[in-house]
Amino acid sequence: MKLVTSLSFSTSRSETLPAYKAPWVQSPGWDGFWLHSALWLVPLTVLLDHTAWSRIYLLALFAVWIAHRFASAWLVFGTSAYAPLRSRDGVRLRNTLLGVVVLVGVGIFLSGHILPFNRGEALLGLLLLDFALSLHHYAKQHYGLLQLYRRPTHSGIQDSGHRDQRFCNFVVGAVAFAEILHGTSFLQDSGVLGYEFFTGVVDGGTAVGCLAVVGGTCWGLWRNRNRSLPNRLYLGGLGLLGVSAFVVDPILFLMAWTMQHWLANLGLVVAMSARDGKTLTNNRTLNRQRLGFTLAGLVLISVILSPILDVEGAVSAQDSPLAVLPELAAGLAHEPWLGFATVLALSSGFAHYYLDRVAFRMRDPLTRNCVRSLLNSKNEHE
Repeated sequence: MKLVTSLSFSTSRSETLPAYKAPWVQSPGWDGFWLHSALWLVPLTVLLDHTAWSRIYLLALFAVWIAHRFASAWLVFGTSAYAPLRSRDGVRLRNTLLGVVVLVGVGIFLSGHILPFNRGEALLGLLLLDFALSLHHYAKQHYGLLQLYRRPTHSGIQDSGHRDQRFCNFVVGAVAFAEILHGTSFLQDSGVLGYEFFTGVVDGGTAVGCLAVVGGTCWGLWRNRNRSLPNRLYLGGLGLLGVSAFVVDPILFLMAWTMQHWLANLGLVVAMSARDGKTLTNNRTLNRQRLGFTLAGLVLISVILSPILDVEGAVSAQDSPLAVLPELAAGLAHEPWLGFATVLALSSGFAHYYLDRVAFRMRDPLTRNCVRSLLNSKNEHE
């Protein structure tokens, strides 16, 4: 499951990001590809056949899956802007991350020995936990990006933060409901719910779900007419994802759903971390080089680690880069290396959820200053 809490922005003025002089995080092109990827990912699921779309997903899996997991870690531990946060919370951060790895390792390696359940049951429990956290994680990221694109409210128009948060939670819930209707939810695949659970109501549920998401999206756009263009685009893209969950092939939708999350997370963090150190200059070539180097480094990490951490078998053996190293692939498929890879895959996911929360915990004044120092550096040159 490459599906967790991320951009938790509150709606009070003291806890949200400053309004931008320019409406885009980086530029219309950058934001359009990375942060508004739902607007082009969903049409691709309709236009391309399963084989072509699967190849695109395979490319994204190796290029950005692990890159997005390590992006928040790079932001927290690798940028000078976050040095004050590391100085204050460094010990707690390291202990928490170590604790996550130890707990997952205990669950995997000691199951069937000291613990009263076998490894399969332990793995199922951890994956169910990961699934539950992922729903919250996705909702928080969508909400955070909507708030990031919000327009200043000096005009007196009421801020839509609380309504946006409810809408994000609703869309994520609708996606989970659509997965159940299509028989592809993780709960059904795990045997927790039978495939006959919703027999007879799939068509009705699909119609109601589509209408509810369309109505909610239109209401959100109409209710607050003070939205910026990027905010409207992101809200529309989120609604498009919600509707496609009911009408697009469920496997193709899950690919688009996860890819949108990876791209939005990576695009935001790369744009922020590329401004670390001295602020951006008016030299566009230099700024693009910094973006390129940051992105290339994260993608390289992803390409190296993705074949090892793909313990869920999302990629077939013949399609994996490890196919060119058969001895290594064979070794990773057996104990004890399979157990270590499983622990690393699961714990890196939980660590990603935790560090996203740390990096964007806007209720904390120190974290808020760290984020602002990276986001505002672009505005100084607008």
